[in-house]
Amino acid sequence: MVFGTTAIMCAQSIMLLNTFAVANSANDFAPVEIVIEDSIGVTRQDEIICSGVPFAEGALKPDDTVHVETEDGESLPTQTRILGQWPDSSVKWLLVQFPANCPANKRKSYYLKTGDLILPEKSLVVKEEPDSITIDTGTITATVPKDRLTVLGEVSVINSDGENKVLSTGTPMRFILEDGTVHDSANAKPDMIKIEENGPLRATIRVVGWLEGPEQSRLYKLDTRLRFYAGQSYVKAEYTFICLGQPELHEVKEISLDLSPGVGYSAKFTMPGEEIKTVELDADEKALVSVDTEIVCQSGLEDSLETSYNPLDGWGLLEGNKSSLGVAVRDFWHLCPKSIECSQGNLKLALWSARSGRILRLGRTRAKTHHILYSFGNPGEKTHLNRIRAFQKPLLAITTPEYLCSTDALSTLSPAGAAQTEEYDQKVEKSFDNLYEQRQTLPLENGILHYGDYYHGGYGNKQTRGDLEYDTGHACFLLYARSGDRKYYDFAVACNQHFIDIDVNQETGDQRFHGYRERAETHEEVTTGLEWGHVFTDCPVDAYYFTGDERSLEAVEMIADRTASIADGEGFDKLRNIFAGAERQLGWPLLALCRAYEVTGHQRYLDASRKIVDFIKGYAKDPLAAYREGKWWRSWMMDGCKVFMTGQLHDGLAAYYRITKDEELRKAIVTSLDWVIDNMWNPEVNGFVYEFNAMNRPHRMDNNIGLNMLIVDAYRFGYEMTGDERYLAVATRAFWQRVREMQPVSDGKQFSQDARTSPHTAAYFYRKNITGEKLPAPPQPVLQKAPESIPEPKAELLLQADFEDDLVCKTPHGDVMGQIVGDVEFVEGKEGKAVAVGKGGYVWLPAPADMLRAPGSMEMWVKLHFKKNPTNPGQRAVFHVEGETPLVESLSACTIYYDLRVRMKDHVGHLHGSAEGNIEHWEPEEWHHVLITWDHDRVKLYLDGEEQIREDEGQRYGDRVINLPTGQQTRINLGWRFGNWYCDCDIDSLRIYGKSDR
Repeated sequence: MVFGTTAIMCAQSIMLLNTFAVANSANDFAPVEIVIEDSIGVTRQDEIICSGVPFAEGALKPDDTVHVETEDGESLPTQTRILGQWPDSSVKWLLVQFPANCPANKRKSYYLKTGDLILPEKSLVVKEEPDSITIDTGTITATVPKDRLTVLGEVSVINSDGENKVLSTGTPMRFILEDGTVHDSANAKPDMIKIEENGPLRATIRVVGWLEGPEQSRLYKLDTRLRFYAGQSYVKAEYTFICLGQPELHEVKEISLDLSPGVGYSAKFTMPGEEIKTVELDADEKALVSVDTEIVCQSGLEDSLETSYNPLDGWGLLEGNKSSLGVAVRDFWHLCPKSIECSQGNLKLALWSARSGRILRLGRTRAKTHHILYSFGNPGEKTHLNRIRAFQKPLLAITTPEYLCSTDALSTLSPAGAAQTEEYDQKVEKSFDNLYEQRQTLPLENGILHYGDYYHGGYGNKQTRGDLEYDTGHACFLLYARSGDRKYYDFAVACNQHFIDIDVNQETGDQRFHGYRERAETHEEVTTGLEWGHVFTDCPVDAYYFTGDERSLEAVEMIADRTASIADGEGFDKLRNIFAGAERQLGWPLLALCRAYEVTGHQRYLDASRKIVDFIKGYAKDPLAAYREGKWWRSWMMDGCKVFMTGQLHDGLAAYYRITKDEELRKAIVTSLDWVIDNMWNPEVNGFVYEFNAMNRPHRMDNNIGLNMLIVDAYRFGYEMTGDERYLAVATRAFWQRVREMQPVSDGKQFSQDARTSPHTAAYFYRKNITGEKLPAPPQPVLQKAPESIPEPKAELLLQADFEDDLVCKTPHGDVMGQIVGDVEFVEGKEGKAVAVGKGGYVWLPAPADMLRAPGSMEMWVKLHFKKNPTNPGQRAVFHVEGETPLVESLSACTIYYDLRVRMKDHVGHLHGSAEGNIEHWEPEEWHHVLITWDHDRVKLYLDGEEQIREDEGQRYGDRVINLPTGQQTRINLGWRFGNWYCDCDIDSLRIYGKSDR
């Protein structure tokens, strides 16, 4: 089986050997239709297509050969490379390259068939010498030196008189810092130069090295791929600069490449504008195309620039009496600020243009990739203009959605537009169109560091980026597969490029997270760090399959290596705080490792996945025992975004199960799915109780159907795996309820929530002809049963603590003693002495064993040492009584935002009683009286003698007391709750009674 980066070269060699061989006895699969289309009004001639084509399992063997034919049956030169394989070693994805012609604004079909590969008329010759690598395409020759870090090399055009040199090897890349310091490639030597690909149609030379600054300092690494094509007079260059040197934040004035093309005299320059224009260049004149950070574009002669009211593509064509050179920078205006500046004898590509006057704030460990075309020609050659304009949107080999979905190469998918999924398809597309429109019109979504991500102002910082939360690129690749609509593909490719450059730490493989408030992601600041709840490899795996992009595969391996190093590190249990802050912090890394294993076959990734799965299986066997041992910070029985947390966990579990068919894991999956139905499913709304935090009533009370799509595929998979009709009922009801309520959004996060996994559920419904018109009966959640016997309410005082310089508590059975944990003091109180807690310590007292099994009350005096902030949660626990497990069979009184909130939970952590009161008016150092009562109907809160009344009292699902917690309570915490919710306050005169006082 052929996998991985090293194996890619092996696979490539296999396929190239087959190029010169008679076809093996290939499987007799039907020809695969490949559709190409020009949508920018540019005629294409012999443009080399480079796209991934999927195959169903068993359809194509690794040693079978294929080639492309025209509609008329003409066989075309074809180069292939295996990108991925099925478990039976058959080809899953094949990179296919071939020359194609397409009239402007037209579509054409080609066909991929089994049979011999055809060689191009002009052969591509690559020779490696001790000091250089030379490439002869038949129309140009290029020399890439080994002793100099070059961005292109020496290039000559072949004509009837021999060769005409257009470029020398001295082309430098230059970083100019704000203080004027220069780092460039002029005197640098490469650390590595190699022939990465050497096929009949395309050859790739990779050059890696460091720009050098004063005293040979190395701050900026340059990773270059130069692609040459048989019979073609152009070079495609991919430049990735990586900031790895100190300081943590670099301030850069300009990033540029300087070319000195030898085109001869009578130079003229053609460039875009409101209309394409050509200007003559006198000795002292300069022409340019530029875009600034506000997407204002200009072009023309420098002293008479014209402003364009539409974004301009970045290209230019310099022609002289000897030769011509065209250049194009992809995503020119998106990756602003940019400029192409041309004068006689010089062509400058400013990848960060100093003309903008802005300084690039570039964080260490970030990278940026630029795609540039260099097109060479003889005087008067007519093909340049079309070629460089077409570079902005290369042709794709688009297979039909029906074919792609039938292969299952991206898991279960169905073509968009079917009657069974029509409403879903329309609403998802509308949300995408809104998101796309925002990118096109909102300058904040563009820029050298921003393009490919999306603006998200919802985290308390107006510059916040989404960091592609929920894997927006993967969602778009799935929509592209279902529809064949290129708008999704282009968006996904941009997302992927941003992700592998900006959101992946180029030094460690860690992934950045958008963050919150002052630490929100802005891309210009070094503020974000690793967050294991947002780790994914789906998008770069998809990008590698669809494009063959080597950097995408490198990013997958970098992320997976980092993830595996944690799982295989110093002991997984010791590092659970990294992975297990919430369920998704296991699910995302597990899914990332499984996708990496899928595309590379590296056993290390599967071994690391097994560590995570074993951890989950141990937890599922006995959640209470595992929780008491500290196996999970947020158990399935506790608060913490259960819907999407658990849904994301199941994405990873399902991926691992498909690989291994682990029967023990199957049982754990069933345990988890059952728990969510029994405790989180709300049949009244065909959705789930959100419960972002049990202390946060607005979140808890929301019927947040917007989260349904993050878990429906877990139940779809559960039904496929078990046949449990409850799972199908939840999947169908939750899916169609969300579809009905779905509204167009322009927010990338919500779009991704709706579209990242739901296409698989939609496909299953399509295949099984399940519509939203007739749904199975909803499953009912399992409610707490009343205990067999409930103690009679007692009027007696169950516990009294006065804190007279000690923690003696009076009870009907005699005095008991509490304990101090950390830093606690005894201070002057309201009625005597008080205990000061929360600055780093708390008090725990023995709890009356049955205090929550029957009606009762608790009262105390409280003095806060802080002012509540209505914009900051500030979760602090004043009082918390618990059973054997901290957040079940419990009663909490916590401050959050500007409220004091009371929550009672039953034996599985399900919320069964709540009350809250506004304390915004409480000033620090004031004493206030707090009384909490509970009975079989509800929990009540009194502040300074007044009952706290709220709107919608007891009207929402999950708000009502259903009997009382059945277990025994063990301890009372003052000034602390599990999760390190310390409360800086004084507490005096604590009393607990055996029945309600009011």
